[in-house]
Amino acid sequence: MPHFAISRNPHARGLRFILYVAVLICTLASFVHFAEAQEDGVTDGIPGIDKLYRGYIEANGGYLNIEALHSTAIKALLTPVEGASTTMEIYRKRPDKLRLRMTFENYLEEWIYNGSEGWLERTSLQGYPLELKRLSAAEIEIARQMCRLEGAFFHVGQREKNIASIVKEPVNGTPTYRIELDPDSGLAYETIWLDVDTLHEVKLARRVDRRGKPVLEEIYLEDLADAEGHAFHLKQVVYVDGEFESTLAVQSVRVNIGIFDEYFQVD
Repeated sequence: MPHFAISRNPHARGLRFILYVAVLICTLASFVHFAEAQEDGVTDGIPGIDKLYRGYIEANGGYLNIEALHSTAIKALLTPVEGASTTMEIYRKRPDKLRLRMTFENYLEEWIYNGSEGWLERTSLQGYPLELKRLSAAEIEIARQMCRLEGAFFHVGQREKNIASIVKEPVNGTPTYRIELDPDSGLAYETIWLDVDTLHEVKLARRVDRRGKPVLEEIYLEDLADAEGHAFHLKQVVYVDGEFESTLAVQSVRVNIGIFDEYFQVD
């Protein structure tokens, strides 16, 4: 194998990009239909949890429409505040399969997860193998979360105990329901903001550990576009402790494409 320099610590670099995407990718799939507010089940302009979740499901075209989305292929450009942009290709298939390809300056890195096992594979841009190893338990959990095709509130709203409070609050001038989650629920986010009119997610927030220090990540979701009856946020902007960190710009989305299970295995 020829010498092929990829970085001093390529795994740390790749994992840093993966952690960006772990937050973002599970928010890429929402849906195109919209809900209208009803008067029943609303107190002081704030819907109850059951009503809000029913409205969210209706806004997403109902369970049948949600379940009809069984695979996605997304190409996106991740641009951090520092460093070069990275092209990403994300393939997901229900219920729990993922292949994520990242193109760096002089090598490719892929995360491959088949629902039970996962691998990290690096190759040169010319296709020469550089490294292949199994994902750790923590990385498997990240990959598992990234397999989700639904919007963030789809899982949160299934249990009333997940939600601590709901208030109205504007996000960049858009009226939203600010939904605070129970810190003991074990969910990925602390707060979700839903557009009052459309019931799509417009912002997510969570606290994570960075280099041993807790920080607040805020993800703004923008530019909804339709893809065969399903809507996707084409732009997602991440702030950390109030400072801009990265933008994910979706370049193309294909839905319900045929992907054989073998694509989520290593050669």
